[in-house]
Amino acid sequence: MGYIENIPLTTNTLAELKALLKGLQLAEQNGWVPLDINTDSAEIIQMLLTGNLIYDPTICECRLLMQRMDRVVVRHTYKEQNRVADAIAKEAAKPTLLGRSSLLAVPPMFVNDLFWADILETEVVRF
Repeated sequence: MGYIENIPLTTNTLAELKALLKGLQLAEQNGWVPLDINTDSAEIIQMLLTGNLIYDPTICECRLLMQRMDRVVVRHTYKEQNRVADAIAKEAAKPTLLGRSSLLAVPPMFVNDLFWADILETEVVRF
């Protein structure tokens, strides 16, 4: 299950936090535990550990959901290891999705090559 949303007039940090929060909400609603979360944002992981005055309300919501679900692990991965999520985030930033969101039951077609390359641990050749 995935999620894509265009969040207008926001920072990268807040967009990452809101995506994490929405993912946690979906996981709790559907009973998806244990839960492994991979993010290429070391900043988000640091904020989950230490807080941040600007983003604390969202951080606290994330922490609460993680505590309620009990078996949640957040790991840092490099952008190259998180190519599908990166491609979906870039798609969400396009003006055609302004203010819209969607749940994704399967990976969208535009990430199909990346999805299979990740599974097969291969590179995607771009022409």
